[in-house]
Amino acid sequence: MPELPELRILLVEDHVETLQSLCLWLAARGYHVRSFCTIAAACRFARDNSFDILITDIGLPDGTGWELLEKLRPLGNFRAVAITGLAGAREHELSRIAGFSRLMEKPFDPAILHAFLRAIEVERRESAMPSRRAAN
Repeated sequence: MPELPELRILLVEDHVETLQSLCLWLAARGYHVRSFCTIAAACRFARDNSFDILITDIGLPDGTGWELLEKLRPLGNFRAVAITGLAGAREHELSRIAGFSRLMEKPFDPAILHAFLRAIEVERRESAMPSRRAAN
């Protein structure tokens, strides 16, 4: 069976150092990352490009990560991770309602994000495999 392409990640974070660090960390693990600092820039990119994972800060200069997910959801099928410096009960609930798979509080352990991404890769591989039933 041919290898699936690497996960394509759309990263939206307005803190430049965090954005750069995450981009480098993700790229070093084999992910294809496109990064932006605003909702407007991310939406312009997403109109013409597909991605598998959205990782976004909740607080952005031109809105919230929740608003970003609402704008991007009609454009394709992808998973979403929210990151924020403040992850109280309200933020967890609003993120769940918005459709985020995870909310991670900064600073977070990159191993947790990596485990989540690896689990998505396993799901992709399993869904791409022909079913055993069809082979019989």
